[in-house]
Amino acid sequence: MSNIIIDPFKFGGFHNTTTNTQSFNFDGSGDFLELPDDANWDFIDGSASSTDNEKHSFAFWLHRDSATGNFGIISKFNTGGANSYRHFYHSSGQQLLLDTYQGNNQYKRRIFSGQSNSDWQHHVWVHDGNPTGWKLFINGAEVSSSGTGGSASEMVNTASTVRIGNASGLQDLNGQMCQFMAWKGIELDLAAAKYLYASGAAMRNPTLAGSEGAGVYTQAQANGLLAWLPMDDTNGANDHSGSTHGTHNFTKNGNCDVTTGGGNVPF
Repeated sequence: MSNIIIDPFKFGGFHNTTTNTQSFNFDGSGDFLELPDDANWDFIDGSASSTDNEKHSFAFWLHRDSATGNFGIISKFNTGGANSYRHFYHSSGQQLLLDTYQGNNQYKRRIFSGQSNSDWQHHVWVHDGNPTGWKLFINGAEVSSSGTGGSASEMVNTASTVRIGNASGLQDLNGQMCQFMAWKGIELDLAAAKYLYASGAAMRNPTLAGSEGAGVYTQAQANGLLAWLPMDDTNGANDHSGSTHGTHNFTKNGNCDVTTGGGNVPF
């Protein structure tokens, strides 16, 4: 029996796929996606007296081709000294470091150690507003933090660009990524992380609330979607979120494309 491909942009609801979708390949040398400075991506809470950030979340499928190297995943950290955040893998202990910055070189860090690069993984990163208030969900399960670091307070609005697969001062991502999603003002929970992961067997449409019961992935969470980049051969780096925060189409740099090595993902 032949496989059937379901177009997620044509039909409503969530979508199980019977064939693999595509991903972007990042070759570790000049491949990244970039968005011009946009205040929606600063995640500040707007209060001059607060020491907190705005709640936000990221989700994506990731496969790293190498365990050696310090690879940038997402950052707003590219204009000298004007830093908001820089999230990356560190080769020491295979640590995932989630860093928020106070507009300069002062940072606050949450550390997750022992991260494998042996297979595709579904990541959900959740920030509760506290400078070190990160949670990490991989393949629908929460991963314990191994520590914190730094002395910064809240993030500030900076003029840096947003980059996926790159962070200033680090190596470019060497691996594949697809289905990148970001939420503004939203702290996703375990139920939402499990829903988005879908046991590794489905691609979810994050613009629509989950249909498997209340509280799985709510309409309020769907309404907070900031960007959705499928990173496939049809939709490239364009934003399909329909976000109330505007459209955020990224530019491809280097050979970052499915036509230059993008691999299949496991669903």
